[in-house]
Amino acid sequence: MVMTVETLRRKKVKATPQRIAVVELLKAERIHPSAEEIYRLLKPACPSLSLATVYNTLEVLVEAGEIRRLTIDAKRTNYEYARPPHDHFWCRLCGRIFDVPGRMKRPDFLTGHKVEQSSRYYKGICRDCVKQNKNK
Repeated sequence: MVMTVETLRRKKVKATPQRIAVVELLKAERIHPSAEEIYRLLKPACPSLSLATVYNTLEVLVEAGEIRRLTIDAKRTNYEYARPPHDHFWCRLCGRIFDVPGRMKRPDFLTGHKVEQSSRYYKGICRDCVKQNKNK
């Protein structure tokens, strides 16, 4: 938590308990929750937390570059801690999002451009859902 407070302060973002809680959750878990899921996960430890506070906190943290917004599923937005760039796989049956290790080489045509963010999404059916559907 000390590292999170220092990181937020370096980025000139006030280290509120809510912001620290969101960053720590996303750092500790390699999950890609929606705002509603973050709210549900943090509410027991932070009884005064509101969904509006979670949304506001997420916006501040995205702007600061501390977390990333994922828009894989058109029906909802997910978030993750800002680790080194990587790709994602989204299962259309269970909705889980997986990190895809490794990354393809940067295309030559980007030389000279200042790329600030890059994302690539794979969509399909995850291994678990494939196994479950074969047994039916």
